[in-house]
Amino acid sequence: MMMRFLFGSALFAACSTLVWDAAADPILPYSQPVFVQLTNDLNGGSPAAKTLEKALQAYHKTSKNLRGDTTILRNLNNLLDEVSGYAPLLTDAASGYQADFQLRRDEITAQLIPAPISANKTAARTALTRVNNSLSNAVLAATTAKRIQHLQSAAQRLATASNNVQRALRTKPGLSQMAARIGKLSFNAAKGEVVGGGNFYNNVGGTIGEFSENGVLSVSAVDSGSVTRGLHLHLTGVSSSFPATYALGVGDNRAFYDATDLPRKQEYHFQVDPGLTDEVVTNSSVTIEYIGTNSLFLSDTSSIPVSGYILGRFAFVGTNISLLNTDTNRSHVTVSEGEFQLNFDIAPASTNTPNPSPR
Repeated sequence: MMMRFLFGSALFAACSTLVWDAAADPILPYSQPVFVQLTNDLNGGSPAAKTLEKALQAYHKTSKNLRGDTTILRNLNNLLDEVSGYAPLLTDAASGYQADFQLRRDEITAQLIPAPISANKTAARTALTRVNNSLSNAVLAATTAKRIQHLQSAAQRLATASNNVQRALRTKPGLSQMAARIGKLSFNAAKGEVVGGGNFYNNVGGTIGEFSENGVLSVSAVDSGSVTRGLHLHLTGVSSSFPATYALGVGDNRAFYDATDLPRKQEYHFQVDPGLTDEVVTNSSVTIEYIGTNSLFLSDTSSIPVSGYILGRFAFVGTNISLLNTDTNRSHVTVSEGEFQLNFDIAPASTNTPNPSPR
């Protein structure tokens, strides 16, 4: 299977700018209808002229970022929420910021996908979760004032999330690894022996992987301890396209979870059962999110990469198929929040033949 690896991604260029040069008035246009109404009412001799003049001054405050914008909106709402005709305009402005922030959240989330697994990527995900919480609270807010309060929080957290995502994208790929939740327990394989074959192979990390020429992706990982546990994913028909989702338990696509309880001398072997779902896993599948090269090149002056990595996520429900252990309390297992990073070497082209496409 011919593989094409990205040397750069448009996602890196799509980063949202969250800070602008200082300027009077809000940066974004969602409060502008309020300004238009203020101007019209003042020109028309409104009896609430003093309040409207204060609101106009609040509108013309300098805003440097999204937080500044939402602070202006909060001040406008505090002054005008009880002035006739302004409540719908303030609600619409809040809705505009809500939709805008959700789009920014989605952009930043997409930018994070190519980042290798690392503590920085975990921090970025945590920051994005906080953005989601603020936006969800804004949607559920009972009043416009409460909604604006949560939007202020979202604005601040968007800036933090954006910075964390950029930091994660700058992180160099570490060792091959796999992590997941096995029921309520964590699974983590970040070091150990690695084997492979063909043009895709590894010599470091805690994951065994092979991406063969006939479109097979086979990945295994072990988490050692008093109870040694292992995960194995086997996919067929894998292409170079991503993101791509492959159903488990369909055709030759398989997933296994094995556990060996050394103190009790018991073994457990679970195989994916596509007919089983629960409140955690509603679909047994593997998603290849990204295939690309990393920052290792043939030389300091070369742009030819010598290694790359695959990022994937997975989840499945498995049935205990061990003939040696019929423990009815462990008849099924839920594997969730699974992800892996599989590093590979790109074989250098022969100097005697034309350069082939990397596989």
